[in-house]
Amino acid sequence: TLTKTITDHAQRASEFRGAIKGLPFSILPARQSNAMTALMCDDMDAARVVHHLQTQFAIEVAPSGGTLKHKLIRISHMGVQSSTDTELMASALAGAVDSQLSERSPL
Repeated sequence: TLTKTITDHAQRASEFRGAIKGLPFSILPARQSNAMTALMCDDMDAARVVHHLQTQFAIEVAPSGGTLKHKLIRISHMGVQSSTDTELMASALAGAVDSQLSERSPL
């Protein structure tokens, strides 16, 4: 039913946003949609985050273009997804963060 679908999207969005707390992303806008989460990549290159998710985890996310290409990505909460998918996405994002931070660290 439509009510169940809306409830499922809200639950997935909430779980995802809770799972990425502590990672260097800002969630936009202040009033968020349950269909997707827009993440501003704080001190990271969003295009590189997208590339890392694609190449290391075979995860597709929605990159931005234009002036936001290197700043913003969007994560969908629609379609058939499970809590395991949410956990995998949060873990993959943490891996992308670690990868970019380690590349900046001097040896």
